[in-house]
Amino acid sequence: MKNTRKPKRLRPGGVIGVFAPSSPAANDEKVERGIRYLEGIGFRVEVGKSVYKRYGYLAGKDQARADDIHSFFRNRNISALIATRGGYGIHRILSRLDYSLIKNHPKIVVGYSDLTAMHCAFLSQANLVSFSGPMVASAMSDGSLSGSREEEFWQMLMSDKPVDPICPTNKNIVEKNIRIKGSIAGNIIGGNLSLLTALVGTPYLPSFRNAFLLLEDIGERPYRIDRMLQQLKLGGVLSNLGAVLLGNFRDCEPEHGKPSLTLPEIFRDTFSSLSYPILSGFHYGHIPDSLSFPFGVKARLHPSKKRMEFLEAGVC
Repeated sequence: MKNTRKPKRLRPGGVIGVFAPSSPAANDEKVERGIRYLEGIGFRVEVGKSVYKRYGYLAGKDQARADDIHSFFRNRNISALIATRGGYGIHRILSRLDYSLIKNHPKIVVGYSDLTAMHCAFLSQANLVSFSGPMVASAMSDGSLSGSREEEFWQMLMSDKPVDPICPTNKNIVEKNIRIKGSIAGNIIGGNLSLLTALVGTPYLPSFRNAFLLLEDIGERPYRIDRMLQQLKLGGVLSNLGAVLLGNFRDCEPEHGKPSLTLPEIFRDTFSSLSYPILSGFHYGHIPDSLSFPFGVKARLHPSKKRMEFLEAGVC
């Protein structure tokens, strides 16, 4: 991936725009607690107009949510945008976004889950590095952003030096081609499997050539995981990767009493004919203390050592 654009690093006391590009928070108090957290560690906050709105399962109507994003990218005082939560809705606004504005005014954008679609769109349409990380009405609200994960996250946004290397820490449910000697380099791209799959056939899916594809999901039956992986495979997404990194697949259990493949069997069947490394066990996804990732940056994977190091920061 060439010519990626990096946002300027977040400074102490900087202004963070809180926005709701997908679903609204379960209640306003969750948002308020997250805002108090940001203000308590020294940042100033501006709140998007859609944050407290409700339109069915959406945080306001589509154009209003897109307008909030445009407003924050135009505002020179705002250094970063952090989503309140994921949920559903970003696919509805991708075609409404002004990617020239986003490309010409690069800023930090943080979120995960439904934000996967926005990370992909920003990479494919504006070459912008963005960040899979904690959100205002979830980890920043419930106190689960703490300790070393909290330090790592803010370092990622505030330092122009690469963050520390990472290794799988959860149970390895599948490994393949990890005895490759030496190391391989690639750009990190990925996020939620369901959201990535929903972008296949659209212009918003970035190139995955030689990339490290990071995947996670929540609440999907194994046959659905299988179907989505097969769609990526049939669509050519899995053909020219550098590696696959598997995070947490939370609550992805078969229906009780019905026959099913296991997730390890599905992963092994999907990747059996592919020659690049497959490594699971990364502490990433819809789980407490999830790792944060800058999407679009260069990294180096040492398969035999089960270790990945970042070759550059996500900010400048």
